[in-house]
Amino acid sequence: MDTKRFSLTPEDAGIFLQDTQSNFSPIIIDFNQMNLDWPKRGIGKNHDSCKAVGLNKLKTDETMTLLDATAGLARDAFIFAKLGANVTMLERHPTLALMIETALEKFSDSALKQKMQFVFSDAITYLQSNNHIYDVIYLDPMFSDVDKRAKVKKDMQILHELIGENNDASLLLELALKNAKKRVVVKRHKTSEFLGNITPSHQIIGKSTRYDVYCLN
Repeated sequence: MDTKRFSLTPEDAGIFLQDTQSNFSPIIIDFNQMNLDWPKRGIGKNHDSCKAVGLNKLKTDETMTLLDATAGLARDAFIFAKLGANVTMLERHPTLALMIETALEKFSDSALKQKMQFVFSDAITYLQSNNHIYDVIYLDPMFSDVDKRAKVKKDMQILHELIGENNDASLLLELALKNAKKRVVVKRHKTSEFLGNITPSHQIIGKSTRYDVYCLN
């Protein structure tokens, strides 16, 4: 991390990440606040992201193992766990890893916390071990086209400056396709090309974001 540009501040709620070269508010990962805000967000199993990973078809007596290979701020991972998936989050950037680990330590919902596991690891290294098979693998890699979304999501601008682009995302998709049992989902900007030029089985397209779904059975 560029310590001249970014600063970390421990607080009771978690660790705040501040971009000192902007007037943006600090970023924090706070699962307790996410839980409190949940009723206001109105996100359910018919949300585009949940339909993409297949949570809308998950029966009450079924389980889903899901790997969020590029966890970032862990917001999608929280949604998936909240709606019934057993989620493993991977993050390779040490700053974000520390923020996620701290958020989990402070998370007070023990039942939901059990459905969320974090591993500080590069996703390619993790998947190349060939010992990790999940029902669904979810990818949300950072690209230069994040600027198209960052106009309305200032935290994405900060993350882009902090971690840069995922130049190895095409290889990550190839590995994900080998390690998922049911599907791989790639979150993309609506106008982006297919990752690795691999055509998905189908797409779920929103106003600015789309989900490329690769069905494996």
